[in-house]
Amino acid sequence: KKALMISVIILFILVVIDIFFLGNIKSWLIQYVEWMEDHILLGGILFIGLLVITTLCFIPPIFLTFGCGYIFAKYYSLSLAVMGATFTCFVGTSIGAMVSFLRARYMMRDLIHLFAQRYSTVGAVDRAI
Repeated sequence: KKALMISVIILFILVVIDIFFLGNIKSWLIQYVEWMEDHILLGGILFIGLLVITTLCFIPPIFLTFGCGYIFAKYYSLSLAVMGATFTCFVGTSIGAMVSFLRARYMMRDLIHLFAQRYSTVGAVDRAI
């Protein structure tokens, strides 16, 4: 559990550094959206998985959300594009949020106990939940 916690913290720091200084993640996401133009069905399914991964890795999915809307609008009418992009983004981010909750609830419970011992406010919230 400690190794997982350390790896999550390191991953978060690397993502923040990349977002503000390097831009690799943004360029990879743009390349993926361009690939998705040619593979709309498979791209939609993989897009859901990518949204789950970005949610777990603390990467803001705003570029993916706009890209999904752009691709769907390019191939479908406006009403179908809005419904398809909304559904795809909703499913991907909802699954990512559920997995994040389960990760925090069961895999990082020891960290919450440590914070609850150090900080009385965290302990009060932990007892209330």
